[in-house]
Amino acid sequence: MRHWNYRVIKHPRPTPMDEDYYSIHEVFYDDNNAVDKYSAEPCGFGSETLEGLGRVMNMVQEAFNKPVLDAEDLPGYEGK
Repeated sequence: MRHWNYRVIKHPRPTPMDEDYYSIHEVFYDDNNAVDKYSAEPCGFGSETLEGLGRVMNMVQEAFNKPVLDAEDLPGYEGK
């Protein structure tokens, strides 16, 4: 069953002088529960209601309870 969630993704440093960095992305899974794709840009968060924003923040918090994904290992990585 296809689904999505928020995940922390580690991005490699653009140059040897830079540090790796981490951001939260929407991650989409295929029918085998393998990562199929992820949002190109890190997520910005908002909702039409305070309660809705609270639900979104709970989903974001769950991302910290899962292993960090490495951008270089994900489909569609282009070395950016």
